[in-house]
Amino acid sequence: MAEYAITTEMAGSLARFIYQNTGYHIIVCNQDAVIVGDSDGGKRLNTKHLGSQNILSGHLDEYVVTTADVAKNPTLKEGQNYPIEVDGQRVGTFAIAGQLDYVRPIAKVVVALLSTRLKQAKQIEIVQEVAHAVSQNVSQAVAAIEGISASSQELAANTESVVNVSHDSVRRVKDTGKILDMSRKIATQTKLLSLNASIEAARAGNYGRGFAVVAQEMQNLAQNSADATENINKILQEIQESIQKVIDGINQSALISNKQAGTMQDIIKVIQDVQTSSADLVAAFNNKNQ
Repeated sequence: MAEYAITTEMAGSLARFIYQNTGYHIIVCNQDAVIVGDSDGGKRLNTKHLGSQNILSGHLDEYVVTTADVAKNPTLKEGQNYPIEVDGQRVGTFAIAGQLDYVRPIAKVVVALLSTRLKQAKQIEIVQEVAHAVSQNVSQAVAAIEGISASSQELAANTESVVNVSHDSVRRVKDTGKILDMSRKIATQTKLLSLNASIEAARAGNYGRGFAVVAQEMQNLAQNSADATENINKILQEIQESIQKVIDGINQSALISNKQAGTMQDIIKVIQDVQTSSADLVAAFNNKNQ
């Protein structure tokens, strides 16, 4: 199963957008060569595409139907089918019907944008999974500390402070969702701007000048993604600082009561797991943006 999956929602939205703005029909296939996006009313959805199969199997690098091919076989339509590649892996295909001189530049730009969009979707998925794990770990720590507070009057004052710090850590973890929303908006806006630029370039018949606009927008995407990553790093650093306060408080409580030592060690381990998960989140996001 491919690491990067082209969803029906993503493919369908793209197919409709291109057809509405250019009049060119397109289809998008997933990693199994199954059509998941069709601008022609979805008539061919969920069916296998032979040209896509040949591309995804590595037999072809692209599939082109020329005017000469159409003359020989009127059932064909002039156009081109390109592989969609992410990190050297073919995860689907993009086909567009129309005069090759016009549709070829559109196909190249759309394939590049799809690749970028799939990478961002994977980044968001990784952030969501690790942030969820962080939230669960911190919640477990909070529950354990609250239990100690209820059972030990001597540790009440200290554990109350620890619980408050841990709650603050949970709230900071949830702030990660705001960064994810920003990443999604960036991806959507950049995709539309870049696609509009490529379409206008193709319409004008000028196969080079318009791509400067697309290149600039893709650069903006990279910058915005980097900014989002920096914001996530800052949030996680604040989480780690709060968690350190939790560990310090627990260690102080352990000195007061040796009877609670075993429980305290379990809590410390949970909090340390949070630190590890936070570090994994930073590393995963940084690696994906390199």
